[in-house]
Amino acid sequence: MSSVLKVGEIQDPTNGNTALTIDSAGNIKNSGAVVQVQQTATTTLSVVSSASFAAVGLDVNITPKFADSKILITVCGCFGHTQDTYGGARLFRDSTAIGGGDDAGNRKGYSFAINERSVDAPWEAYMASYTFLDSPATTSQITYSLKLIKFYGTAITCNKSYNDVDADYGWRTMSTITAQEIAQ
Repeated sequence: MSSVLKVGEIQDPTNGNTALTIDSAGNIKNSGAVVQVQQTATTTLSVVSSASFAAVGLDVNITPKFADSKILITVCGCFGHTQDTYGGARLFRDSTAIGGGDDAGNRKGYSFAINERSVDAPWEAYMASYTFLDSPATTSQITYSLKLIKFYGTAITCNKSYNDVDADYGWRTMSTITAQEIAQ
């Protein structure tokens, strides 16, 4: 013998505060809980040498289950560059730049900067970890992307040193972008 309990909301017995809700599609909503996680991990080797934001394979798609959810974006990336190179990275929601500083005069707004003056720069790694909490207010698919730009110098790389030397001191890495839907 089986039983079925049909309920749309569960409340605490003392104050009547809602502990969780269940929508008509069967999605359970518990404020503060992670609803879903999407991640892209890439070992794609990229070189950015232009003064416009360029994709480097750090893109993740997520379709929120609830319109009031927040999306927690976490990026872990490894970047290289040439000596005297200045640029940065910017997070985008679809085609809209988010989660960065404001442009001011000739200064560029980045999610984080990638700058280096060292003569050893072509062999070095720049590890970056970046987190941003977005409020997209949609249940349509969203693409979050981290893009790189170089304004001065030769190039910024992703997942490899600029020289990409085939020696025991050379390196290659994997970078990730993760989207977590957080119920409100």
